[in-house]
Amino acid sequence: QTVALIGGGGFETPITYMPFTLGWDGTWLGQGVLGHKRISKVGVSFNFNIRGTVDDEQEFADKRFEGRSSYAYLRGMFSHEESWANDAQLAVRGGWQLASRPLVSNEQFLIGGVHTVRGYLEAAALGDDGVNLSLEARTPNYAKHLSDSLDELRLLAFVDGGYVSIQQPLDSQEPDFTLAGTGIGLRFGGWGNVTGSLDWAVALKDLGRVERGDSQAYFRLGYAW
Repeated sequence: QTVALIGGGGFETPITYMPFTLGWDGTWLGQGVLGHKRISKVGVSFNFNIRGTVDDEQEFADKRFEGRSSYAYLRGMFSHEESWANDAQLAVRGGWQLASRPLVSNEQFLIGGVHTVRGYLEAAALGDDGVNLSLEARTPNYAKHLSDSLDELRLLAFVDGGYVSIQQPLDSQEPDFTLAGTGIGLRFGGWGNVTGSLDWAVALKDLGRVERGDSQAYFRLGYAW
């Protein structure tokens, strides 16, 4: 990582270590009382580093105030989707992290961007502890009404939010950040194995150069084989 100094110049903060992760994931499929389909997913991981493996304690101290090589944190994710008889969908997803001590930036929890809080740049804010939550309402699948080549075509509306906090911040640092955004989007797939998405989001809170009311667009295109 390169740290730039005000007035020009900078310095490198290299770091070498071997982190360990123990994780568990679960998926549940079922039906609601009205016969609609539902799917739930939960995941949790324990992430840690053992002091004295391949790390250098000074590198952790250089990279983060009060940083230590013997860190540990819990990180989790969850999602739930309800599919109604008319094929409309309601989905919620999120993630969280709890840390034992100040973490180097590589291990911190990130919010902002297409996967967490839309309306902001990717990884707009980071902290040692944090949480994010997204709620989406999706229309029925209109694909077959338009073309046999399409497998999926849905419109959606969403609200995203996220919060991160920094343990033992410096006097010049903000101790926490809260982000929120809302917008609309499109999901499509077809023509073999092509998938894509387009989201337009408006930021609901100020953060750095992003002011409340500023907007961001996100486009993704993929192909599976």
